[in-house]
Amino acid sequence: MIPTGAGIETFFDYDYQDQNRNWSGSSEAPAADNGDKDIRTSWYNIGYQEMFNRSWGLRVEVPYEDRHFVTTGGASGGDIVALNFSGLGDIRVEGVYTGFSPDLSSGLLFGLKLPTGSYTTEDAFDDIDRDSEIGSGSTDLLLGGFERFNIDTDYGWSGFTQALVDLPVLSQERILAAPGLEIDYHPFKVYADVELPLYYHFTGDQLVAKTLFRLSISTMF
Repeated sequence: MIPTGAGIETFFDYDYQDQNRNWSGSSEAPAADNGDKDIRTSWYNIGYQEMFNRSWGLRVEVPYEDRHFVTTGGASGGDIVALNFSGLGDIRVEGVYTGFSPDLSSGLLFGLKLPTGSYTTEDAFDDIDRDSEIGSGSTDLLLGGFERFNIDTDYGWSGFTQALVDLPVLSQERILAAPGLEIDYHPFKVYADVELPLYYHFTGDQLVAKTLFRLSISTMF
């Protein structure tokens, strides 16, 4: 939801990913090396973005997460168990600066990810590890930028690039490419993309997803 002018924009964003491949370092690893077998998550995000003028704005994102977790544990410690849990995720509060060009095509994002999501969810046998929780339990620094560009002025096609650094999560690093499509029928926008991994690097064994799916619907005021 890259801003295009002053005003208020609200949006609903749905994301889904299925983490079913074990990864260690920068390469795939045997599934037997990881007691966790599958993590399927749906994110339901409600967002508010207000551009006070052509240069400055504020964005707030409030996620709710629904997670299905398959791991090794249970009463014997060696059973395959499936757990379902959900709750409020980590809220993001970001400032937006778009004062580099008259058409707001370039901008910066900066802010915080707050530790509002639960990171102490428990089951009867303590099978939910810290890295499988809904929340990270940390306050993270967010810093990024974006650039919007025209593809075909005759038909109104445009594209964008965006990058975001989330600290202190650099010890577990992934780079994604996300081809997508945005349809703008003012005051409504619909955006969808499929995010594909270009590179992974994890500390220890982690479950990863082949793809992340996203759908966002917003309205301008």
